[in-house]
Amino acid sequence: ETERRETERRETERRETERRETVLRLEEAARREETARLEAEAAARAAAEEKAPRLDPFVDGLLQYLGLATLRDTFASQLIDADALDAMSVEDLMEVGVRPAGVAQILAKAVGTLIEQKREIAMILAPPPASRIPEHMCCPISHDIMSQPVIAADGNTYERVCIEGWLARGATTSPVTNLPLEDDRLIPNHSMKSQIAAFLQERGGAS
Repeated sequence: ETERRETERRETERRETERRETVLRLEEAARREETARLEAEAAARAAAEEKAPRLDPFVDGLLQYLGLATLRDTFASQLIDADALDAMSVEDLMEVGVRPAGVAQILAKAVGTLIEQKREIAMILAPPPASRIPEHMCCPISHDIMSQPVIAADGNTYERVCIEGWLARGATTSPVTNLPLEDDRLIPNHSMKSQIAAFLQERGGAS
């Protein structure tokens, strides 16, 4: 009887050992399978990110600054970089999913920033001081000497065609300060036009 019980005990221990080993093997196999799955997913994401169009850094920063980060993928897929954004109209922006409030923000901030970038480039490439056109005679938008200067609601003077184009694109803020414009009235700046005419005459008509 004692021998039988000892045999049963040993058999029970053997079966329990086999069961634990089987469980451990299954758990290890499951871990390896999960690791392989995660590695495959990571590789697939990396490949997708590599193939996906990259968002222009300027546009990326602008969208995040304006709280429009949800549009990053859309802008990236549409290959909208800083130059493309500068040329986009209100309708163009709304077609890619920008709501009206965001349209005004993007146009105002984008154009304002691009103007600043162009101003910095212009300063680097500017001619010597002796031949430089006085800054106040240049349009803040185009940076060219004005022929039809007009005063906008922000008190700044612009080339008429430039500020009209700015307003036509739906912008409601000042190109210089980014503050809201009270209205879209444009008043001819006769004094500035006379100063420019005198300046050009002194330079022998050169512009």
